Amino acid sequence: MSTLVTLAYKVEATGLPVATVKAMMDASAAPVPADVLSALGLRVTSDLTTNVSSLITRTIILALGPSMTATATAALEPNGDGVASFAVTAPGADYIQPPEVVITGGGAGGLSPGDLPPQPLNQRNPANQAVAGVLARGRAFLNVQAANVGAGGAAYSGSTTIGFVGGLPPALFLQEQQENNEYASPSVAPAVNGPPYALNGISMIQTGRRYGATTYIEIQGGNIAAGGHPAKAIISAFGPNGEILAVQVVDPGAGYQGIPDVIFIDPAATAAPQNQNPDQAAKACALMGAGTPATATLTIVGNAVTAVVMSTNGDGYVGVPQAVIYDPTGAGSGAAVTASMGLGSIKVQRPGKGYISTPTVTLLPFFKGLFPDSGDQRAPVWNLMSSLIKKNVASTATALAPTLS
Repeated sequence: MSTLVTLAYKVEATGLPVATVKAMMDASAAPVPADVLSALGLRVTSDLTTNVSSLITRTIILALGPSMTATATAALEPNGDGVASFAVTAPGADYIQPPEVVITGGGAGGLSPGDLPPQPLNQRNPANQAVAGVLARGRAFLNVQAANVGAGGAAYSGSTTIGFVGGLPPALFLQEQQENNEYASPSVAPAVNGPPYALNGISMIQTGRRYGATTYIEIQGGNIAAGGHPAKAIISAFGPNGEILAVQVVDPGAGYQGIPDVIFIDPAATAAPQNQNPDQAAKACALMGAGTPATATLTIVGNAVTAVVMSTNGDGYVGVPQAVIYDPTGAGSGAAVTASMGLGSIKVQRPGKGYISTPTVTLLPFFKGLFPDSGDQRAPVWNLMSSLIKKNVASTATALAPTLS
């Protein structure tokens, strides 16, 4: 079980009804924006606001790691002295960020290769050169182990689907350049991550106007490989003049080898808006992620979502995807599902050299990798929460000292 940090904030209701201040406390970021929590690898396990007389107290309990830690092993190259692969032996549960892969031992005297002096000539070195041991390195990726129903909703049809949207690393990324300290050079282009790709999201470039209520989206092209399928998206908000204000991906698709086009089609239009006036045409681009999304089916009883049955766990996640429930009839609403992430795979980034026995693999939760146990892990959480909570409540908040358990 991971370490928990309890944060409590008190606000005195002065000049406003207690219920009003309590509602403001509840509505303030939970306790900070979800993307900030995710970036730190933190997850909220409890969030409760209570009041005694005019004193309102909000108590948030955050976990510094997953509810269950994953385990993995390494395998050495058959004819070499580096790591050939990693195998996940237990996926763990409730990861927010992939863990740090820590590789120790396996060298002479139980040391890690990075601790070894140069090897003598002609020993394990056909090039007849003195070479020091090099530590192997791996990068962890998550998958969706389960999906938990928080609310069943109502009026859902039997054709309702679930899609896991987002959470995959961008198709173009700077990770490799950062590891090689090359990112400072503007001439270095982002490396290509993947394929395969899936749709992480859609970014609106131009809202357009004069689109009818029956306008729909088609995701076209992208060179889908065998076994893949196209993504699906819907328009979730129109403006008063037919602007397309927001879209929602309901199925990220799978197996894309390239970037598809996002096309808006209005069956009621006598001519396409872009033919009438280019400024009236909506434009959007596909934001692709590298990896394979998870798939699942829903169990619907009494027109409510009662369970999620995983079909495939997916591969390549670096964050938690959004579980999107979509009823094509438009009647269903209110269901809420969250994805529980486990360790899916570990990629060998560097095999290392100098191993004479199989090293040990330890998976360190992301937050603890940033703030090791030897330091005060409460301090970064305390500073962040103290500054942000005061911006989100009606009165000055008094923060109690955070406690670890």
